[in-house]
Amino acid sequence: MSSDILEILYKDGFISEDDGSNLISASKAFFAMRVIDWIRDHAGDPNFNLESYLVGLTYYKLDLAEMKFTEDGDLLYRYTGPRRTEHYVDQMANRDSEDLSEFYRPGEEAPESGVDKSPDDPEYS
Repeated sequence: MSSDILEILYKDGFISEDDGSNLISASKAFFAMRVIDWIRDHAGDPNFNLESYLVGLTYYKLDLAEMKFTEDGDLLYRYTGPRRTEHYVDQMANRDSEDLSEFYRPGEEAPESGVDKSPDDPEYS
């Protein structure tokens, strides 16, 4: 891993160290490294939407989205929303039983799914 990517991973919180021990948390660092390399390879293309991919990577880090590489080498994304935990109950708790949206390229229109529905939407239930 090049040192500049390692610095980015530390700076952006993909790698963290516990001051009181020798433990390092890097559960998403290796995939994030692949994403950063992929973004760098595609950033020179004038049609490349850099901001969308960086937002996608940020959402991935915050557990608000999933990302994956296709067999063709494309990087795809899907928004999952906040996860429910024992101490945090999402206002849209019904999402757990709904299907997630399909993966898509950041910057494109998201496929239609129940994840994007508002609880105020009459079709939401």
